[in-house]
Amino acid sequence: MSEDDQCQFFHLIGMLACAGAGTLGSKHSNVARKSYGSCSLCDASSMVQSAKPKWEGKPGEEVFSTVLKLLQGNLLQASARPRIAAMLALRKLIMHTDNTAYLDLTQSYLGQWCLQSLRSSLRELRISAGFAGCPRRLLTYADEAV
Repeated sequence: MSEDDQCQFFHLIGMLACAGAGTLGSKHSNVARKSYGSCSLCDASSMVQSAKPKWEGKPGEEVFSTVLKLLQGNLLQASARPRIAAMLALRKLIMHTDNTAYLDLTQSYLGQWCLQSLRSSLRELRISAGFAGCPRRLLTYADEAV
C-alpha cells in the first residue's frame, strides 16, 4: 500500500469513529472544491463539551482491534506521514470511547505506542501524540473524577 493510501486509510478510520458516534457532519471547501467530514466533538474549537457522544459496542471494539494489529505490524515503521495519520486516527477513536484502558501507559500497546511517539525525532508525530494521549475527552473524565 502506498504512503498516500495508508494516510487516507487512517483518515477514514478516524472519520469512522466520528460517524459511529453520530457526530460527523460535512463541510465544503471552496478552495479545494471538495466535501469533507467534520466532527462536532473532535474538530470543535471549544474545550468545553456538554455532550459526550461515544461509539459503543462491537463495531468500535473491532476498529480498535484492527488499528492495534496494524500498529503492531511493521507497516508504519519507516514512514512518517502514515504514523502521523495513524496517531490522529487514534485520537479520534479515543475521543469517542469511554474505555480509557486503551491509553493505559503500563499495559496498553496503544498507550505505549503513543508514549514512544512522544520521544520521536519527528516533531509532527510528537505533537500529534500529545494530542492523542491527552484529548479533551480524557481531560473531562479526569475533572469528573476529582
